Order: sequence, then C-alpha cells, then structure tokens
Amino acid sequence: MLTGYLNLNSIKRFALCISFTLYSSVLVAQPAQSLGKNAALTVSPAQLDFGEVTPGESVTRTLTLEHTGNRASESVTIISAVLDELDSSRYSSNFSGEVTLQPEEQLDIDVTFTPAQSGTAPGTLVITHSADDAVLRVELTGIGSGADPSRLSVDSGAEGASFYKSFLSGFPPIKPTQLQFGPDDLLYVATVDGGLYQMIVERNGVNQYSITGSTFIELVKNIVNHDDDGSVSDTQGNRLVTGMLVVGSAEQPIIYVTSSDPRVGGGPGGSSTGLDTNSSVVSRLSLVNGNWVKQDLVRGLPRSEENHHANGIALNEADELLYVAMGGNTNQGAPSNNFAFLPEYALSAAILEIDLAVIGSGTYDLPTLDDEDRSGTVDTNDPFGGNRGKNQAIQVADGPVQVYAPGFRNPYDVIIMSNGSMYTWDNGPNAGWGGIPIGNGDGSQCTNEVVEPGETRFDTLHRISGPGYYGGHANPTRGNIENTFNNSNPQSPISSSNPVECIYKEGPGGANRPAHPDNAYLLALSQSTNGLTEYRGSNFAGALQGELLAAVWDNSLHRVEFSADGTTVLDSGPLFSNIDIRPLDVTAQGDVDIFPGTIWVADFVARSVAVFEPDDYNGGSGGGCNATDPELDSDQDGYSNTDEYQNGTNPCSAADVPADADQDFVSDRLDDDDDNDGLLDVQDPFAVDAANGALTNLPVNFEWSSTDSNAGYLENLGFTGLMVNGSDDYLDMFDTSQMTNGG
Repeated sequence: MLTGYLNLNSIKRFALCISFTLYSSVLVAQPAQSLGKNAALTVSPAQLDFGEVTPGESVTRTLTLEHTGNRASESVTIISAVLDELDSSRYSSNFSGEVTLQPEEQLDIDVTFTPAQSGTAPGTLVITHSADDAVLRVELTGIGSGADPSRLSVDSGAEGASFYKSFLSGFPPIKPTQLQFGPDDLLYVATVDGGLYQMIVERNGVNQYSITGSTFIELVKNIVNHDDDGSVSDTQGNRLVTGMLVVGSAEQPIIYVTSSDPRVGGGPGGSSTGLDTNSSVVSRLSLVNGNWVKQDLVRGLPRSEENHHANGIALNEADELLYVAMGGNTNQGAPSNNFAFLPEYALSAAILEIDLAVIGSGTYDLPTLDDEDRSGTVDTNDPFGGNRGKNQAIQVADGPVQVYAPGFRNPYDVIIMSNGSMYTWDNGPNAGWGGIPIGNGDGSQCTNEVVEPGETRFDTLHRISGPGYYGGHANPTRGNIENTFNNSNPQSPISSSNPVECIYKEGPGGANRPAHPDNAYLLALSQSTNGLTEYRGSNFAGALQGELLAAVWDNSLHRVEFSADGTTVLDSGPLFSNIDIRPLDVTAQGDVDIFPGTIWVADFVARSVAVFEPDDYNGGSGGGCNATDPELDSDQDGYSNTDEYQNGTNPCSAADVPADADQDFVSDRLDDDDDNDGLLDVQDPFAVDAANGALTNLPVNFEWSSTDSNAGYLENLGFTGLMVNGSDDYLDMFDTSQMTNGG
C-alpha cells in the first residue's frame, strides 16, 4: 500500500492536495500455459562480483539459468532480464528477448559492468519467467576504481577554476550528517544515529582518496533518552546528531556536538511519539590521556515533535562563545497537525549563544517551568521532559544561554567566515504543514492557537548582523508574555515580550508571493539548503577564495560570492550538480590544511562522500574552457553545449549536467524517450521507467521523511511518470519551484 500527500502551488495559483492509496499499479500478463508442479528455474551464481574496474572500461561476467524440473515438467519461458533506471547506467546484459527452456536446458546471460566514475556501484538484474516463483534477482557488485575521468569545471562566476571528482573509497555504510577535517588531519564524520568517526584518509593519486583506518566514538550515541514526561525512555542506544565542530590542536582536538532524541513524529498523521521536547544537548568531547571524555555543556534545549532540533555549530574562540542553529517547533509560527500541535518554546527557532567561560568545566542544566503534572518545584529528571511546553526551559536574562538571533524556522548550519561575518541558511515553510499565528502583526498580540494550512516559502540566506537580528519566523511564546503554560499555575518562560516575534516576515515564495519588505535575506533557493562552509584555498588565483559553499538537497553544491564587507551577494550559482543523491553537508580545505583546496561533500541518502580536487592541486596548472561553439562539448561531460544551453546548465562545468534518465547523453529535455523503452514520453505514463512498472513490488509505502531512504525517480518521490495526454511532455506538467515535495 502506498499512502502519502502531495502539495502543489503552481504559477497559475492552482492548488492540489492528493491523498492516495495504491494497491496495484501494473498487471503483468503471464504466459497462458499450465506449468507442471516440478517446473523450476535456478540461477548460478546468485551474485556477480565484478571487482574494481577503471571508469570507462568494461568487465563482463556470465550467469547461467537452468530448468531444473524433471523431464515431465512443462517448459519455462524467460520473459525478461531488466535493470532499473540507475543500474542500467552502469550495467548491461545481452538478453535480447524471450527464450524457452525445456527441462535440463540452460541459458547463459552475459552481464557487463562499465562504471562512469569511481565508487561502489551495487545493482540488481531482475529476471522474470513463467515458473511458479516468477522472479529471480541477481545481485551485482562492482567498484569504479581511481578518479572520475571527467574534469569538473566550476560555473562562469568562478572562471578559470576546474575540479576532478571521485568518491572516498572505503567509506562505511552510514548516513553522514556532518563532516570536517580536524586539526590532527583526521576526517571527523557524525552520523544520524549519534555515532562519531575519526577516519585516516590517504591520497593515492590524482583525486584518489581512501580510508585506511578509523576510530568509532560512541559517547554521544549513549546519552540517555527520556520521554516527554521526564521518565527514562526505553529507546536507548541512539541519538540524532546534526551538529559537529572540530577545533583545538593536533595533540588535543576538541569536538563540539549537538544531539537530541532520535524519534520523529508529526507528519500528515499528526502523531506524537512521546519524544522528549527538551532533549537537545550540546556536548564537548576532549582527549584525556589518549581517551575521549564527554562533557555535556548544556542540557534541556528544545526538540520539535517533527524533525527540528539543535543543529550546526560555530565558535568565536576569542570570546569563548559558541553559537548553535536551533530549529523551531512549528512550520510558520503557529501549532499545527503536522508538527503534532506543539508550540514554539522560549529557546526554539533561533541562533543561540552559549558562554563557554561561564559554564567552565561543569554542565548547565537549563531551569524549567514548574510542571503541573510533576510534584515539587524542581521536577523529577529536570531539565528533561518538556511535557509539550509545561516543563520547557526558561529564558534567563543573565544566564549562559541566550537567544542571539531569533526568527529562524530550521537553520541547519551557522558559520562565522574569515571576514567575521556570521551567516545561516534557513529552511523555509512547506504548504499544508501549519500557518501564521493568530494576531500576527499586532505588536505582542500573537497567540499559540492552532492555524492551518500554511504555504511554501523558499530557503533564505541571512547575514546575522548582530544580537537581535530577526530572521522572520514568528515565535508567539517569546513574542507575547501572555502565552502561558500550565493551567493550574499559569507561567511564561520569558520575562518580557519581544514584539517583533509576533510579526511573521516571510521570505519569497516564487510567483505572486514576494517576501515581506522587512525580511533582510540575501539570497533564496527553492530547495532545502543545509551544510555550509567557506572556500579558503587560493587555488585558481583565488577565484573561489572567501566564497560560501552550501549543500543543497536537490543534489547540488551552491556557491555565493559576497562583497568585501560581506553584506551583499555579488554572484551565486551551482558549483557542482548531480553530486550523488542527497548532499547534506560540505567542508573545504585551506592552503595550510591537509589536501589543500579540496572540497568534500557528505551525501545522507547515498551514504557516500564525494571528493572534488582542484586541477591545480600541488602547483598544477589550472583549466577553463571556451563554450562559444554550440556543437562542441566544451567540458567533456558527454552533453553538447547546445544541450546544456537548452537546460540552463553550464557548458563549462562537467559538474553541472542536465537530467538524463536513461544516461544516453541526450538530456531529458531534448530526448523524446527518456527511459529508452520505445514509447515516446508524450504517450508513456511511466516516462522514466523502462520496465513500465513491471518491477514494482507491492505493497509500496513512501513516507517521504528526511530520514527515509531515497525513493528515486521524479524528484526522488518514487513516481516514474505522470498521466499523459498524448501531446505534452511530462516535464512541462509541473514546476518544482512551486511544489512541496513530500512536505
């Protein structure tokens, strides 16, 4: 069964909400014959291992199908041997049509692996046949060795720079949320389940990197979880980590980490999991006599019922101030179904400032409201168990934790650049996930009443000019002191109202939805924008130096060039496209760092790390290209300059390529048969599925959560096509910038 919701707001103001249940999408006709009970088909081997193959070269392996029934059995027909959209880009077979086997007869099928780039390439060959079990699956494993032969040139805003691309060899099957090289030249990686890794990375050749050793640190992963009533939870052994910063020295590295309850509720069902809404913790890990020791700096910070919590970290070392990107509890400021009706807290939806000098070597447990559901003024297990706001942390005027910059819905990262400017990129709201507070714009009159449905707005880049900078996301709990908690003993977690937080100052939302005139954002993207880093290398005569790099959920890395004072965006655009599947974080190396000038991108869904090495690495000569001839392929990425012009991609950047479902180096925009199945796209309801649904196993369930595996196909939603009308291409039937994909 497939259940879900799809929300669209098109340029013509057409709104559509679809709720669906799919029990079957395809009926595959089987041969009209009666099979003997002993008819059977076997495959040998059940798995084909191709080993390491240089990108661009090929290796072929053979599998054998055998009719193993007795001589009285009916014949078996091999109907198809199919590779899916992704697998067919690197594997192929010589199976050309139906073959019938009599008892004890065999059929050999050759499978060829031709990797286009380095890295692990798993696949599956699905064989359908007429015997009783109907389907055989042969697992395929291969590794593209060495470097990607394509040179990846950057966009025209950084003319003269070019990179090579590869994938970090030996990276374990983990979901990375943060990565950074430490002062000890080790690669530190944080995972979604609370694990931390130290990895030894070696350069084996031009853009060839591998892990030669690693250490697993489980101190954060083992932090005790609680339920929202404060009791110890039975969901132990995991923490959600989305923030990590490594500082210190080579001899004494220090890791700052944010973590929270790993459970996720909310969504269209509005479910509450009982997770601890006071579960966000900021920890510091230090090496003592060769062993890692954890100190929890701050405990009791907010955590939404959905998937917003304490995220990225920045450090002002001179003043010993730590900054934390703290997610909000709502979509647009008001409680809503999809956020399990939780209101904003006193310390949610903001960039927080933590005074490390005041906390020292101890732990600061945030003081909380007096929860009416727990006996005593100091409640059992404080500061844990937010109890839906009744026991939330109090904003203490002279405390070591302060709201530095309010008004951010869900900033994944915060960064202090070399010029001293602080930036964050806020994830904007989604249509149908909750609305703007009642009383919006009326000074301190906003309330925490439920408001539906809300609308989609883009993700916005902000330069945080100083304390009090307001990002625009309303927080009625801070905006209006009259919004109290605990009916038997009404209390507010703030000492005075901040009226500006009763004014929702929206960012842009596309056509006919401009930004609020007082929203001071610098740049907006329609896709989720997350990890941030600064390019500090002087490669390419400094063409990229000082630029902000941002990992974007649409499988790209975005670059932003600022004015000298950091207040204005001079230029921006995609630096690399089609990185892997869902890039989440990025780090870049400076001139004095190990692997200078390289860029490393962590992909959450692909469980990979992509490495981009400048072609002037270690004194090499830089590149560049001339794309004036439309018939040439100037960046040698396989797509003509004309094709790239038609798609708005950069003909001088092999990292910026057009979408191409069947990998035939004719873009989907110009290809009239995107899955190469012989059906024109205008007539094919499964336009990007060559098997036309025949390989879709039922039931199917897509939750479309950020923690789910990649669903693939159109916008990674799992859909393989649209309804057809015989004349319009499916790509002309939707606008991704006006869609809330998955919520």
